[in-house]
Amino acid sequence: MYSEILLQLRTISDVDTLKEEIDILLNSLYKSNFEEILYSKVRKTIVDSLVRVGAIHESPLRSLQKQLSDLRVLKLTLALEPTPALVDNISSWVKTNVGEDVVLDLDLNSDLIGGAQIAFAGKYADYSLSSAYDQFCQTAK
Repeated sequence: MYSEILLQLRTISDVDTLKEEIDILLNSLYKSNFEEILYSKVRKTIVDSLVRVGAIHESPLRSLQKQLSDLRVLKLTLALEPTPALVDNISSWVKTNVGEDVVLDLDLNSDLIGGAQIAFAGKYADYSLSSAYDQFCQTAK
């Protein structure tokens, strides 16, 4: 029911923003200015998606809250700040190849030099240049 909304969520920051928006909606559901709050405090893409699936009611909003808390997180540590386009590309690849219920937790560590470190579902992989360099130095001895 919420796959359209979940596909819009790329990072844990996006998830946190949506959680805040849902809290705002739940706290203003029965107020006379609900529609004004809906269109001024919630991103238009989210409002459009909520309206399309008929989720502008307490029960569906609480259900969406539950789904947000069940999202899986892929921790990605990069050497440089990724551009929005790169975040979109990575997120799209992850959602296609790992699952629509996965969001990115991006971190920066300039010590990596390049590449990335990935942690997901209890597994860790280091594809950084610093790790490759360290391995090269070890084998060169």
